[in-house]
Amino acid sequence: MAYPHSDLILDWLMIPQAVDRQRLSELTDLDWEGLLERADQHRLLPMMAWNMARLPEASVPKHVTETLSDQYRSSTMRQLAIARDCILVHETLDRAGIPHLFLKGAYLGQACYPKPGLRPMRDIDVLVPAGQEVVAWETLSAAFGLPQQFQHIGADETFSPKHMSPVNTPSGECNVELHRSIYLDLEKNAYTSHLERLWHRHKDFEIAARKLPCPSSEDMLLHLVFHGINDHRLNLGPLFIVDLCFLLDAVSFDWNMICSEAEVLGISRPLELALTLVGRTPGEACSSEEHVPESVVQASRLLLLQDANKRYDIRHTSNVINRNSWNWGGYIWRKVIPTRTSLKRWHALEGRGVNTQTGYAGLYMSYLLGALSKLYRSTRDREVTAMIALENDVMDWVAPQNTGKP
Repeated sequence: MAYPHSDLILDWLMIPQAVDRQRLSELTDLDWEGLLERADQHRLLPMMAWNMARLPEASVPKHVTETLSDQYRSSTMRQLAIARDCILVHETLDRAGIPHLFLKGAYLGQACYPKPGLRPMRDIDVLVPAGQEVVAWETLSAAFGLPQQFQHIGADETFSPKHMSPVNTPSGECNVELHRSIYLDLEKNAYTSHLERLWHRHKDFEIAARKLPCPSSEDMLLHLVFHGINDHRLNLGPLFIVDLCFLLDAVSFDWNMICSEAEVLGISRPLELALTLVGRTPGEACSSEEHVPESVVQASRLLLLQDANKRYDIRHTSNVINRNSWNWGGYIWRKVIPTRTSLKRWHALEGRGVNTQTGYAGLYMSYLLGALSKLYRSTRDREVTAMIALENDVMDWVAPQNTGKP
């Protein structure tokens, strides 16, 4: 049930010279329509437009060329607005004396990609020190407000183990996510010691001659690997490997430090898999006698282009199917009898309005009809179960100590 043109999209992004005229001529109008739809799901259209010049001349239909060009122009304008948002978020937190680091897209688009418009962003991710996330959230929400669907969730309500509920940006083009943590499921001592080093090693990047703080290049790489493979199990799409390629090309790295920190974080295998997917090697610093099996590489490539509309169905169904027996009961209990805050979070993420006066029973009935019935249908969706099987193949190799199960 994998997407049939996964290899074509990945080659278009990574090695466009490998996309010859014959491969493109074999695509029907329906194939082109599906290809554009899948690429749009994963925010790939601007990058595909950029690489169009490296494809065989006159091999892409005119309407496809126009669509890609329009998307690139639109993305460029949007990223200009988000760049200004980043500056204003930085200045607001800086005036309040709150340390912060910009993660992922804000840095990558400005410092690593050839043009900022090639790296679309859904959110502005900002890390703040543990214990300062509430005051940071209150500072930004007072300055810029809250998205409509999240106005009923307060700073004192746990929105996610990693971050606070979203805050508006001045432009309204995206939200700010304030992270209280960037590595889940790590031993506290390992995480604390790594985080201290991460803050100590931070650097600056520039937007419009303004200096904004971010993690070091090495820490950014480690974060991308953990976030893309351990946290999201390769469901973030090909943008994950495009990010890695541009980051690896943009700066030099201390591979001894990267490999040492990867050991501390327990992500040596995810790092090896990520580098294999982009055809890179860290050299002797991270030398390993065990290479990534080809079956794991192929399964990873298919996961990168899974149907993004089913991403959360796959994740939540996998959590139910694969959860170890010792904690399966607790997980099911939390899903069947969720807290009021969990219900409010679910309604917000589903885009369902919530009356602040609505009692638990009203929220629960809506949740029961929505989330649990959707979960039931997902367990019988062949595409969902096929992606879960691929995910298990990858995660069983990535994390053999716990068989890759959540």
